[in-house]
Parts: sequence; C-alpha cells; structure tokens
Amino acid sequence: MAAEQPGRLRYGQCWEDADRLVEALSPLAGRTVLSIASGGENSLALLAEGPARLVVIDHNPAQIALVELKLAAMTRLPHRELLLLLGATPAPEGPAAATPLRWELYQHCRPALSAATAGFWDQHPALIAGGLLRAGRFERYLEAFRRWLLPLVHGPGAWAPLLAGLSREQRLAWYDRQWNTRRWRWLFHLMFSRTALGHLGTDPSQVRYGDGSQTALLLERLRTVLVELDPRDNPYLHWILQGHFSDPLPRALRPEVVAQIRRHRDRIELQPLSLAAYLLQHQADRGWIERFNLSNVFEYQSPEATTALLGQLHRHAAPGARLVGWNRLADRDGRLAPAGAWRFDPSRAEALHRRDRLFFYRRLLVAEARPLPASASARASLGQVAPTPGLWPADESWQLRTGEEPLGAASLWWRHTPPIPGERVGAIGHLQAADGAAAQVVLEQACRRLAEQGCTLVLAPMDGNTWNGYRCRTGPALGFAGEPSPGPEWIARLHGCGFTLAAHYLSARSTVDPRALVADHTGADAVRPARWADLRILDLATLQRQGEAGAALLPGIHALVRAGFRRQPYFLPIEPPVFERWLAAALPESEPAFTLLAFDGAPSAGAVVGLLLAQRQARTLVVRTLVVRPGRRWAGLGRLLLAEAHRRAWQQGCTQLIHALMHEGSASRVLSRTTATPCSGYVLLERPLGARSPL
Repeated sequence: MAAEQPGRLRYGQCWEDADRLVEALSPLAGRTVLSIASGGENSLALLAEGPARLVVIDHNPAQIALVELKLAAMTRLPHRELLLLLGATPAPEGPAAATPLRWELYQHCRPALSAATAGFWDQHPALIAGGLLRAGRFERYLEAFRRWLLPLVHGPGAWAPLLAGLSREQRLAWYDRQWNTRRWRWLFHLMFSRTALGHLGTDPSQVRYGDGSQTALLLERLRTVLVELDPRDNPYLHWILQGHFSDPLPRALRPEVVAQIRRHRDRIELQPLSLAAYLLQHQADRGWIERFNLSNVFEYQSPEATTALLGQLHRHAAPGARLVGWNRLADRDGRLAPAGAWRFDPSRAEALHRRDRLFFYRRLLVAEARPLPASASARASLGQVAPTPGLWPADESWQLRTGEEPLGAASLWWRHTPPIPGERVGAIGHLQAADGAAAQVVLEQACRRLAEQGCTLVLAPMDGNTWNGYRCRTGPALGFAGEPSPGPEWIARLHGCGFTLAAHYLSARSTVDPRALVADHTGADAVRPARWADLRILDLATLQRQGEAGAALLPGIHALVRAGFRRQPYFLPIEPPVFERWLAAALPESEPAFTLLAFDGAPSAGAVVGLLLAQRQARTLVVRTLVVRPGRRWAGLGRLLLAEAHRRAWQQGCTQLIHALMHEGSASRVLSRTTATPCSGYVLLERPLGARSPL
C-alpha cells in the first residue's frame, strides 16, 4: 500500500460488507486470524466470532489508533454512548451538544489506550468532536457528495421512500423512471471517476491498476444494491444518503455483537505493520494462520506482486486456510496464484457478492490454501547430493525424493557469485521440480541455506554466475545451444516464493539481407572511418589455417571480454586461467567460420578489440556473444561485426539471424532494435534475504 501522511486517517469506518466477510470466513471460533485494519469494524466483527487469536495490522499507525479507540469504547461505554462517540446515529441533543460529550466519552476511554494511541488522539480532538466514523478522508469525500452534489440531481424526497421500504418491483420502477437519469449518470461519472476518487477520496495507488471504466462498473453494482437488495436493510446506503445510520447498523455495532467483542477483547493484537512487514516477522512456530481478511490489498498490487504476495501468504497459511479480499478494477484472482498454492472458489464468491450491500467493488475473492501434495510433504525427504562438476561447482546441491522417485532438485552457490555493492549474493540453479509444491519445498530450503551462509540477496535461476547458465524463458524455446532451460512455469514458482523481476532479456530475429549490409569490411577505406585504418576482422577458421589461433590470443580476448562486459549487470570478473577453461568449453558451441575477431593491427601483435561468437542452426545463424572494446574509437564496431555475420550467413544459405540473450539495456539491444524483431524473452529473478526480505 502507499504510505500515508503521519496522523492522517484514510478511513473512519470499513467499506466492505462485514456480514459477507464473516460468512465467507466462518467458522472462526478457535482459529488464528489475520485482518487488515482499515476502519476497524470488520476486524472487530471477526473478533466477536471467538477466534483463538486475531492479529490486526495496518501500514498506517493512525488506522491502528482508530481500532484501538473503538475497541476501548466498546469495552467501557454503554451502547448508546458508544454510538454517540462514533457519530453512528444522530445525537439526541443535537450536533452542537454532541461535541463536548464526545470529548468526555473519549476521556473515559483514554485509560484503556496505549501511550502511543492516547498521544495520537490527544493531538486530534477535532476528529473526536466530529465522530470517529467521519474521521477519514473517504468519509469526508462521501459527505461532500451527499451535501453538495447529490441535491443538484436528487433531493431527499427522491430517495427517502427507498430507505423506508419498497418492493422489488417498486424499486425497479423507481430506479428506471426516477433515479437513473442522464444528470445522475453524469454526476456519478464525475464523482467516482478514477481521477476524483483516487486523488480526493482515497489514494492514487488504489486506481493505478486495471482497465476499463471504473464508473461503469460501479454504476452496474449500484443498480444491484438499489434494486436487487433491499436498501431498507442496508446500513452503508443509509450512511451514504443520510450521513448516519438508522435502525440497521453494521455488524460490529449491533448490541449483541458488541457484547461478544467485549467478551473476546483479550484475543486481539494490534500491530502498525504492513502486510509484508508482518509476514516477515511472523514465524510458523507461533501457529499457522487459518483465516485472512485482506480488504482490498490487491488493488495496490501489480500482477507480478500479487503472485508473489499469494505465495508469501501461502507459506504462512495452515492447510485449508481461507482468505477473502475485494477487487474494484484490477483483475486479481486465481489466475495469478502460484501453482498448487490456492484454490479460488469463484462460484461461492459470486454468490456472496450478489448479496454484498456495497457497490464500491466489482468482485469478491474467496480462496482456500491447498496443502502440499502428499508426495511432496508427507512422504518426501529432502537431502544433500554431490554437486555437479564444473568450473564453479555448486557449494551445495539438494534433492527432494520419495523412495527412488526424484521430485525436485536445486543447487546453491554463495561463492563465485556476481558482485553487487552492499550485498552478499547467493544463487540458485540446476532447478528441477515435478510440480509447484515440490518447487516450493526446494526453493524454500535453498533460501534458508543461503540465508544461513550470510547471503542478503539471492538470484535465480542462475548456475552460480553469468558465465554459466542463467535466466528463465518467458515463452517457448527457440532451441539453440545455451538457451535457458527453465521455462515459464518457473517464473510462477519463483514469484510464489517471494522472487521478483531483477532483469529482462530477449532474443531478436532479423531477415538476412545483404543489400542492407556493408559488402566488404577488408576493402576500401570508404566503408570504414580513418580511425580504423589498422582494423582487421578475421574468423577463427582463417586464424587456425594461419597458425595464429593459439594461446597467444587468449590474453587479448580475456582483456576484451573483461573490459567490454565490466558494466553489464551481474558480471563477475575471472582470472585468465579460469577464462581459458571457459572459452575452451564455449568455442565448440560456435562454428570457426562464425567466430569473428577484430584486431587493431596484425593478429600476432595487435590488440583484440572485438569478438562475435555464433552458431548455425539449420538456416538460422544464432549470435550468442558480441563484445567490443569500450571507447569512442571503437564506436560502431559492433554494427560492423554484426554486418559481417549477416554477410557470411547469406553466403552459407541462412535466411534468418537471431541475436540471442541480450539484456534489455545493453548496447547489443540498442544495435538490434532497428533491424530485428523480438522473438523470445527471458527473465532473471531476485529475492532479498534476512532483514531485507519482504516475506
């Protein structure tokens, strides 16, 4: 959620239907419940159901102070005086007399408050004087609508009969003939537009995501509330139209419910924490969470963040745990849940939403936490295995198996990983999993072990560093050697374990067209600037025939690669002996005729200033590596090398060239942007560990 200004209440009361919330989460007796505070009534309604433990959180400390004062008032005041302090019903003595009475009632409740909460309310007497239910920004927005704008279209005479009681047929006729006028629709579009509601009523972050007209959706929901449900029994509609409640009260304010809240008041914990911060602090040994009231938290989340959040919640959820949330515009439903984590119940959610008495949301979400499959939880064992040999063998390798059947595997590196200032980087690679549940077990074990080794950031998928395999594909494989093997399913699995996007890469395809290329790079000076007078471009096959492809070239290639890639994300400098072994393994994947080296002078004495490694795949040439010595003198050399690759591809009968695995912000991507079309994407993901973890 977006941060609030200190001391500023966004909501004075809850604007989700508490009766539907309790119905969706029941049974609640004896359960451990986590609830977003907002205005507090819905959390208190959950408390009345007798949970074993109710944790109420909010990123805004002012909202927590509001809940604490409401709880103290319910505990210490008679019901009539409680409603007066809240401003729930009209004051019998009139508004002027209510102001000093509310301050006296607050003083009666004050001894039950924490020092921080008492200090907050001592500094905000005006919020108490007006009634706590009117203290929020959103309530003031609704009051402006009721007092100044609604009378321009419909006076009390238009809506008073609706609250007094009409049959459905009468309500339908009233809506079509009297209420749903062009002026009303214009006013509604003005008042509840994204801009007005986001900037004046709530917060811009609430309307950041989602497509389509917000007001069209809200108008459709409002018709249901006015016609299909009886407004006489709708306390929220009474408040919007009258500025106070009448006979129907929200669930938490009904006398019988308040009595249960008093009875269970010792089971509530109030914590001024964001959801992410609370999940970071919560430990499974304090008990799994069995019920989640998430309010409209998903409105603030991108699709990727929603997937990550659902994965984080699942790690703290008991098997069969249930969550409830609301959507206005953003499509945040089961399609974004990590595989195997949550079972969303759209039919039950829709049945509940049809009886939801508020029109601010178009969708109610109800989901149940799936247990890990028996094969991955009850019968599987997780143990270490011997790391795979290589230039940088894994520091540890783990395998999940049941009997002789492997279910998942991962390797871990905390040495020889990419250097990132201020971080100790770990890497997870060699990923395998039979399903999402097995992936979760393996990934969580890997993150625990890396945290134990002092890592503060983990990258995945990455086999140690960028000299080895890394990245996930976002789509189907193109099939060239060295293409990342983890597919799109691993993106969802990693998101579900708290990983987020670290870097984006792509491969781009172009048609080989010699008419657009430089015809001869060894010919007349006209095709090259004067600063390249000594430039020579030779392929490895030619160098081998001339006897100039030996070990003498390795220092120059090493220096080129080190200088050319030093500013690339996650680049790990390596020493010449290690680089020699890496190059010996990489060159067989490239054809000598398509391994191009650019020299500043003769190969025997000149410096290596450019390198292109490519392989032929049927009638397609795949360029894997393109690096040029930094500096203004060699600006444009990358284009020259790529043009030479095109020319040779044409000569060998290739029709397409793929420039593979380019970082989105690299010079190679800039070079290919005007001549090639992206054909495949790849991502690298990251997750903070330790104190920086969002989990």
